[in-house]
Amino acid sequence: MKNTAMQAKTHILFSLICVLFYIDYYNVQNPIIFTILVLFTTLAVDIDESNSKLGKHFKPFSSIIQWILGHRGLLHSLLIPLLFYIILSFLNQQEIAIAIALGYISHIVMDILTPQGVYIFYPFKLKINGPIKVGSWLEKLLAILLLIAIAVKLLFVL
Repeated sequence: MKNTAMQAKTHILFSLICVLFYIDYYNVQNPIIFTILVLFTTLAVDIDESNSKLGKHFKPFSSIIQWILGHRGLLHSLLIPLLFYIILSFLNQQEIAIAIALGYISHIVMDILTPQGVYIFYPFKLKINGPIKVGSWLEKLLAILLLIAIAVKLLFVL
């Protein structure tokens, strides 16, 4: 099966820059836990792909999810982070809700940049996509630019 998912490292880099900007503007009680939760969530979105970074470690589970839901279906829609946000906010876990939403949405944003795109309003068939092919020089350039942005942001934070 051809890999159509943005590489895990690119998802992590984009999520990390999102975290750095979020933490810079909002009071986060535990920035380390917040960051870990965002980064885990950004990888967990691809649990519907059995060959993803996390999918490989949870192969039977991810294979079943992939078979039932398909890759970039329900789990790649805005419905899932919205549900997590509503439930966790109701349980008075606002910071966890925001971390999960940030990790989830940052993942979706990066997948939108690929030609395969994402049906963000699943089950409605409105697909949004972009030009960046997985593993291409353009994705590598994006990863380098994100790494530079993280380094610059950290220089201004410290």
